[in-house]
Amino acid sequence: LAIAMGRPNELAGNLIRPASPDISAPVPDYEAVLAEIRESNPEIRALRAEVESARARVEAARNNHGPVLSGELDASYYNRETNTTHPFGASLVLEVPLLTGGAKDAALADARAKWRASQARLAAAEDALSQEVLDLVLRLGNLRLTLEGLKVRGDYRELYLDRSRALYELEVKADLGDAMTEISAVRLDTAQAEFDWMMTQARLKALAGRLLPEEATK
Repeated sequence: LAIAMGRPNELAGNLIRPASPDISAPVPDYEAVLAEIRESNPEIRALRAEVESARARVEAARNNHGPVLSGELDASYYNRETNTTHPFGASLVLEVPLLTGGAKDAALADARAKWRASQARLAAAEDALSQEVLDLVLRLGNLRLTLEGLKVRGDYRELYLDRSRALYELEVKADLGDAMTEISAVRLDTAQAEFDWMMTQARLKALAGRLLPEEATK
């Protein structure tokens, strides 16, 4: 357990079972939860920023070797002023490159290739995210059915255990040991299903970029 928690040198002496999760709330709608996660998922947001940055580099490469229009201002001083002398002047300068040696085409092709690669990475990440969210939502539905079945099974085993204990106390032949074994198995299965439920919920929150309560307070 300590290794699984990332704290191999902190062995737990006492373990406290967490509160049972509330499974009465409806399982989240797949389309709704996917839309929320797609908007807030840290990896998707980073990849979208990467795509936008690559697109901007394409525009920069397209305009890098184009015509340049600039303005110039100058001031002059004359010992003698005439009708043709002016102390201030302004001009527009248009520079048009005649040859780029293919540098513009090469830079533009490279920028476009990186842009397409970033778009492909984003699309692949979105597809993988959609599949993972679907798997998690379906798992919640299955776990709910499992927990509901275990509750019914547990109630029956509790009654059976009470019956076996009563017969044992009356010194009537009873399968008390088997009854206790069965109730222990139900409790173990329930604990595992509850753990899986909480981990699935936590994974959905992590995909949406939401911190766990203890992390949010740090």
